[in-house]
Parts: sequence; structure tokens; C-alpha cells
Amino acid sequence: MKKILTVDKFLNGSPISAYDAAWKNVTRSSQSWRYRWSAYWLPALVSRGDVEPSLWMDKRRHTKAVNMSDVCRSTLISNLAVVKQFERDYRLNMKKYISIFSNVTFSFEDFLRHILWTFDHDIMDHHWAPQSCLCDPCGQHYDYILHLENIGQEARHVFDALGVPQEVQLGSDHDTKKALSVSENGYFDGIDKALMTRLYVLYKNDFNLFGYQY
Repeated sequence: MKKILTVDKFLNGSPISAYDAAWKNVTRSSQSWRYRWSAYWLPALVSRGDVEPSLWMDKRRHTKAVNMSDVCRSTLISNLAVVKQFERDYRLNMKKYISIFSNVTFSFEDFLRHILWTFDHDIMDHHWAPQSCLCDPCGQHYDYILHLENIGQEARHVFDALGVPQEVQLGSDHDTKKALSVSENGYFDGIDKALMTRLYVLYKNDFNLFGYQY
């Protein structure tokens, strides 16, 4: 799931200028380039150290966030407030940054480090937050839990159990494989072990609840 997000939100390592009308048409993405800039790419530039953090992202916010023991409290149901905050904080230099970084790229490791940075700063986007924080599996009763990577096969199992006709199929809202060359291999090659350990701790409940192995 997290690999899919770096393909979708961070264009699988392609320049962010690749997010144009043709790319959006193929992937059926509706967000504007400017929205993605403020929601994902500008924060990622800050987390990577390419852009100085604003006062809103100073050490006091970081210290407050890392002292929290509940992972789920860092999860944002909507990142609209963060988008507005970044727009305000960087409005005076926004055109300059867009000009400088309009062709910037992000690696998979950049994305993984950005995940931890958003957690450390209490602004973890719901797209990559632990699923156990979003769906409350311990507090809710679910008849079926499906895995996105096997959604076609698993959804068919549910449909058959419910008597749904064979011609009914699930579609795909973000078909990134048609837009970019996506390989299953190599994403985790060379990723620092300490980084992977932190990610495992963050997603430990998901591993345990949904049958994944570390």
C-alpha cells in the first residue's frame, strides 16, 4: 500500500512536472498540480531539508508530537488544514520555490523518511497512516477485511458470498501502472535498517492485525 502511494502521490520518482493533464487522465487523478504541491511536495521538500521549516514546524511542535504515546493521535482525517498552513507560511516565497523545484524528484526512501517526519510533527496524512488507526478493527466488527494488493480476487470472494453477479467488478481510481513503469523489485534495496525498524514500529499493529510479515 505504501509503495502505491509513492507511485501515486510522488510519481514513482519522476519529476513532479510529470503530473500534467495526460498523467491525470491516465490515472484518473482529480487533484490540481498546485494542491499536490502544497499537500505533498512542499512538505516533502521541508522534511528532506531542501526548504527551511516555518515557525509552525519548529522544534516545539516536534517535541510535543514525539512525546505522544498514541500513534493514532498523529493521524489527520483531512490534510486541508495543513495545505492552508503551508500556503500561508510560504506565500511570500511560493513562486520562487515552485520555480526552483518544479522538476524535483522524490525517491522511495525520501517518501519513507517523509512518513516518519509527518508522524514526528503530528501531521500524518491519512493516506499513509496505520490502517488500524482509521478503521478501529478492535472496536468494530468486520465480516470481511480485504487487502488492496489482492483486491480483485478478494472482492470476488466477497461478491460470491453475497450473491453478486459475476459481471460486477471493482474498478480502479488510480491506475498508476499505465502512467509509469512500476516494478515490484528494488524498492527496499539499500534502505537503512534503522529506518525500516522505525517504520515497523509505526505500522506494527497493521502487521499483526492484517497478516503481514516483517
